[in-house]
Amino acid sequence: MVGVSLSLSGYILYHSLSFSLPYKQEQELAFQHKIAKLPDSLVFADELVHFKTTDAYKQFYKEYKYRTARNASTISTLRKAAIWLPFFSDILKRYKLPDDLKYVALAESNLSNAYSPRGAVGFWQFTELTAKQFGLRINEEIDERLDPEKSTYAACKYFTKLYQYFNSWSSAAAAYNCGEAYLFYLFNKHQVNSYYDLNFKIETAGYMYRLLIIKDLHEHPKKYGFKNYKASKPVYKKLKIEATIPNLAKWCTEREIIYSEFLKINPWILKHSLTVTEEIPFYWISLPNQ
Repeated sequence: MVGVSLSLSGYILYHSLSFSLPYKQEQELAFQHKIAKLPDSLVFADELVHFKTTDAYKQFYKEYKYRTARNASTISTLRKAAIWLPFFSDILKRYKLPDDLKYVALAESNLSNAYSPRGAVGFWQFTELTAKQFGLRINEEIDERLDPEKSTYAACKYFTKLYQYFNSWSSAAAAYNCGEAYLFYLFNKHQVNSYYDLNFKIETAGYMYRLLIIKDLHEHPKKYGFKNYKASKPVYKKLKIEATIPNLAKWCTEREIIYSEFLKINPWILKHSLTVTEEIPFYWISLPNQ
């Protein structure tokens, strides 16, 4: 209830604030002269990514150098993106959300089921509280934050809520990263209602510039000296489970399924069993195509 009250009061306050810095194209471009490979478009989710200060330029340049470094990590992420980004696009389309939001997963986790020190988990880095608010189930046996499909649906629901709060995809993306209550606090502190008018010494300052360079890298990898990996979607068979499976290893063996492969494509399963209950009457599991 505290979080709900904070968000509501922040929403009301946010809409009473005003934009503090006017946007002037000729001034904005003046901050970009040192970057050799600017993105072809300075637009994210149909909104212009602003460079209103030299600090903003520095944040972008920092993200540019880091995200386009030619190393094994960047190559690995490009390969994973070829698999997962088309999958995310399909789900975002169902929710009628901007396709560019798929790059948030890259900014958050580099498309790995990562665990953050703050308790955020999965591709979309949900905390347990936020995950449960958007329908993800977490218990001793399962953690659906680790399910790329279900967590993407949850992320879409969260994006929809954030846009309703801020009426801006830039602010919605920033709030996804730092939390809507904290962004409301920052807007109040700086007496603005635009992400680009905030003091750019804050932790989340470079987030939109990170998204911008990630987008350009994955749309134009050859410009940065990387291979253009062919897009492909993860293809698995789905099976509905309506009875408890006390031993998943045995269950897989009986069906001539390699257990390690089964766990790899169902990372949300934490234990070696799945228990059907009144609360969870069934599961959808992925099976490898054999």
